[in-house]
Amino acid sequence: MATPAYRVKPITPPVLLASEAVVADLIDRDSRSWKTNLIHRVFDPEDAQIILGIPIGELSRSDSVIWHYGKEGKFSVKSAYYLQLMSLSTNSASTSGGNAGEYMQGRQDRWDLIWKSRTPPKVRMFIWKACQEAIPTQSNLARRIRVPGEVCALCDLEEETTMHVLLKCTFARQVWALTSFPWRIISITMNSIKEWIWSIYGLLDPVRGDEFLTICWGLWQHRNKVIMEGLHTEALQLVRRTLCYQEEYVKALDAVRFKHSVSEAR
Repeated sequence: MATPAYRVKPITPPVLLASEAVVADLIDRDSRSWKTNLIHRVFDPEDAQIILGIPIGELSRSDSVIWHYGKEGKFSVKSAYYLQLMSLSTNSASTSGGNAGEYMQGRQDRWDLIWKSRTPPKVRMFIWKACQEAIPTQSNLARRIRVPGEVCALCDLEEETTMHVLLKCTFARQVWALTSFPWRIISITMNSIKEWIWSIYGLLDPVRGDEFLTICWGLWQHRNKVIMEGLHTEALQLVRRTLCYQEEYVKALDAVRFKHSVSEAR
């Protein structure tokens, strides 16, 4: 009989095992074999068959923690992000009955978060355009007028795409390295710039998420100044200016709201 396809986590809830049970509890040390009867009692037939088909290695080896939401049992930020999306989707389905519109609703919710972010309007508009691949990078221009795209004016190494400007360019990497954002989060691999921006923003708290969006905008502004005016800015200076700009905007926003609330209270 062919062995069923391997899945990292059994689907059966191990109700007959203690919460602190480990793999070794399923193995007979004397015979160096699986405790067949116990496994059949604890797991459903398919899970039991898969477990019994796994070769037993060194019994002296310690158990290790497995992240069963990722390939090969290894944790990654990307798998955690998708787990969060799946959880939100599942919760939505349980309350609305589940339909094709839920996916679109999830997309709209993410856009709503960005549009309602405490960032300057020009930042939000840039993010929207970037996610639609509507900013005039060399790659986007080449696709519209059907000519080969030119390399990045900042690094002169790769074709200038939106992803390149905001993440892959050597200058962008320098900028992100000078921020307090963990590189393992910023460098998460996605299929499109939209998914990358949504992913990072969804993993950060609101304040940090807004700073992330504003730095993306700052990178694009710097690119424009280099191309149009020949003005280069040091990476650290860009980080400081961009974060200061975001901080000043939030302060002004809070001041206006406070003034408005005082006026209403009178």
